[in-house]
Amino acid sequence: MKDLKTFDEILDFAISLEEKAVLFYNDLANKASTPTVRQTCLDLAKEEQGHKDKLEDVKNIKIADFEVTPVDNLAIAEVLQDINFSDADFSYQKALTLAMKREKFSMELYTKLASEAIDSKLKELFSYLAAEESKHKQQIEIEYDEVILRDN
Repeated sequence: MKDLKTFDEILDFAISLEEKAVLFYNDLANKASTPTVRQTCLDLAKEEQGHKDKLEDVKNIKIADFEVTPVDNLAIAEVLQDINFSDADFSYQKALTLAMKREKFSMELYTKLASEAIDSKLKELFSYLAAEESKHKQQIEIEYDEVILRDN
């Protein structure tokens, strides 16, 4: 993560991550080989858009209440190597790996921001976003386990 000095810089960085996630999942949906995978990617894009909207609300001082629900960590993303991803080298396995890594990074970022937040509402927001990213990571890990690991 680049050196962020102000709260606005942190929010702008988080918003840009969510924007990139929306684009990533929409792009992945367009390349999906099955309707189920396509819908999953579109659903993830919609959720990431919701995160972006929440962060923009924080920037505009519209902080709301959030409920955090913990999820199990399958830890698949933690053991997979980082990959380089390009359209020319697109495979479902690589797309899932990249998606898991992105969700893991976002989860860790929001966890760190929550731990450093002084304001209780911001701590709550970042904890909520970390939990949401954790859910996405778990969802992708389950897909990876069911499709990639069981086929090998």
